[in-house]
Amino acid sequence: MELETICVSCMEDDSGSPICPKCGSPFNLPVNNLLLLPPRTMLHEQYLIGRALGHGGFGITYLAWDVGLQTRLAVKEYMPAGVAGRTDRTKVMPLSDTAKQEYEWGLERFLEEARVLKKSNHPNIVSVDTVFRDNGTAYLVMEYLDGMNFAEFLRRRGGSIPFADALRVMAPVMDALIAVHALNIVHRDVSPDNIFIPKMGKVKLIDFGAARNALSHKSRNLSAILKGGYAPEEQYRSSGSQGPWTDVYATAATLYRAITGKVPLPSLDRQAEDTLERPSQLGVAIPTSAESALMKAMAVRADERFQTMEEFKRALTGGIPAPRPGPIAVPGEGIPAPPVAVSALEAKTQKYESGASEGGPPPVVVKERSAGRPVPKWLAPVVLAGIFLLAAGAGTLWWFLKHRPISGPSTLTEWPAQPAGIPQSDPERQQQLETQGQPERNPATLPSAAAPETAQSNPVQPPPSPRAQTKQLVAPQQTVPATPAPIPEPAPPPPVAPQQPAAPSYGDMVKQASVLLGNKQYTEAQTLLNKAIAANPAGYQAYNSIAIIELYYLNQPTQAFEHYRAAIARGGVAALHVIGDHNVNGWLSISRGNAGFKVTNDSAHSFDNMAVTEAKKNRSDKLKIGGKSRSEFHIRLSNGQNYNFEPGSPYPADEVDFILSIIGS
Repeated sequence: MELETICVSCMEDDSGSPICPKCGSPFNLPVNNLLLLPPRTMLHEQYLIGRALGHGGFGITYLAWDVGLQTRLAVKEYMPAGVAGRTDRTKVMPLSDTAKQEYEWGLERFLEEARVLKKSNHPNIVSVDTVFRDNGTAYLVMEYLDGMNFAEFLRRRGGSIPFADALRVMAPVMDALIAVHALNIVHRDVSPDNIFIPKMGKVKLIDFGAARNALSHKSRNLSAILKGGYAPEEQYRSSGSQGPWTDVYATAATLYRAITGKVPLPSLDRQAEDTLERPSQLGVAIPTSAESALMKAMAVRADERFQTMEEFKRALTGGIPAPRPGPIAVPGEGIPAPPVAVSALEAKTQKYESGASEGGPPPVVVKERSAGRPVPKWLAPVVLAGIFLLAAGAGTLWWFLKHRPISGPSTLTEWPAQPAGIPQSDPERQQQLETQGQPERNPATLPSAAAPETAQSNPVQPPPSPRAQTKQLVAPQQTVPATPAPIPEPAPPPPVAPQQPAAPSYGDMVKQASVLLGNKQYTEAQTLLNKAIAANPAGYQAYNSIAIIELYYLNQPTQAFEHYRAAIARGGVAALHVIGDHNVNGWLSISRGNAGFKVTNDSAHSFDNMAVTEAKKNRSDKLKIGGKSRSEFHIRLSNGQNYNFEPGSPYPADEVDFILSIIGS
């Protein structure tokens, strides 16, 4: 591939076009962060640097092109935040003389542990190709993974997943950590951001905090390095003893986040007052033994946790082999994973997720017949079919007898039929004849006045004596048999009313509204969400969604803020579009005293929901952007990190006041 025509955003040949026809990125990719290497930088005379894939506390990862092998790779540059910076377009240097020792120590650890990782060759650890020093720093060349991290995966799945699905992701991660712990390496940064789910292949543990062992004892910028909710308390202390138990805490916290949808409380906050709720208290279906193991692994004190990852995994799975780590289906991408045989642990987990409990009533046991010949399975259907046929025949006979035609009065010419096998005496026959010879007094059978001839043609004679009847039998009179009345057709069955389609559920309406919003049908989406609110006033999702439409598309700020407050009052969040540091656009999710920020495909500038210790307008609360004045504010999180934001709606002042009133309360 010609380097002059390669697109540095996707590493495909764009034929020199100003806009790449493959990914839509410009040929000359702009760089807004001076810490990043410029695109098209050549490293080690072999690796062409492209766009940045991620920017963590200890380094920057780039998409790269191997000129010799003609393939895509990922290159990670050692760049510890708050310790080093870039002096020109490529060179890296410590920020001060006091930081130089920390920087050099961390750099050596980065190189050493990179070499050890290359030797590990574990299928669930991102593979390392080579490591080298250049530009005053070090570079790690790794395989390129196409997919998404666990944090983005959870977001696309609605924020949380069932315990069995979470275990399918975390079990391979635990196996990878067991392997690196055997090499005396501690990851120290396990979180959803550092677990990668490729479109094809196995779950990978990425972004090893190799330099953290060095900097954790020396750097004063721990708040900019550690991730609140996932870092145990010993990582906040310069004298804290770190080991496999450190990764045990972070792994358990990641699993907790995956099944509950909530980031655990920061360990320092729990050290003062531990109010962390168990997953079952949040409505999560999880085996009791697994929940106990999870909570023990998240103990604040290190000596109260599992000391090794093997112990934690064994207790979490109850000694049963973990679910087979097949490919994980990425929502909306790739192909679904093939069916996998359900393991014993998955079956046990599905039992809990279906609502059963270990302390529930025992199953009903049907005792087998202990004696006698077993009844054939075909006998019951045959007996039932016979009963049905008999009932149908009896019903047909009853209907025919009840609806048989009744002829008019006529002269009796023969004896009534005698039931077979039942002898009758002469008096009984006489009585039966008399009964048959008398017509019923039914107005429908009486002759009318308009037809006297018909009435006279068959005069009604008094019943003759038995002797006369006998003579008539010997010489019967020739008569015209009566025409039987037509058998009435059975009445047609009443028309069956068409079954009305089931009304859409609350969740269906919210999803359909999202589709309408994507099609720019804002009014229709608003109407549908109002119906969803009427169907389930206790749900918060519809309130948040309708507020977004009203604030950003329909210019209805008053209604929008009312609906945002309704969403928060029902235990949900309010999502507002803001502009963060480095001019990144994202969604700020706020609730009472908490905030989280999400930038699509950019974990470096995103942070999970956590407690806010300060939320205020900046001193210069007006900032000129594009000729417009916009209010600016900042928030400080419980882990000490500070973020600046600008509102993204047409009503910046009202939006800022609303945000500060929520997270500042």
